[in-house]
Amino acid sequence: MNIRHAETKDGWGIANVRVNSWKTTYRGFYPDDKLDELNPEDDKDKWSRIADECLKSPFKQLLVAENGGFGLLNQMNILDILTIAGAIFLSQLIIAITVSLIITKNSISTKKDSKKKSKK
Repeated sequence: MNIRHAETKDGWGIANVRVNSWKTTYRGFYPDDKLDELNPEDDKDKWSRIADECLKSPFKQLLVAENGGFGLLNQMNILDILTIAGAIFLSQLIIAITVSLIITKNSISTKKDSKKKSKK
């Protein structure tokens, strides 16, 4: 097996490996009709472009195994990772606060309703 940097000419081969991987890995988990529609021809230009971009970037690498595999490596700096983690945490915090406010509001409404009923 020879592992090397992908080149523009590898677009169809990478797309073919990706399509076949999806068809074998996600069969039964993803709708069969959607998997059957996957075609390497549809993605070959995209993967050729990605290969070309990776050759020009010191932060990305697209590697191919000449017997039929590929891997994509991206370098993310700590700020990117913290930004993503912060966004996930913030969205979870907002959901938790919203749920808490709804529960509190419903609890207050229920208490007011029960006080009104007990006064009658």
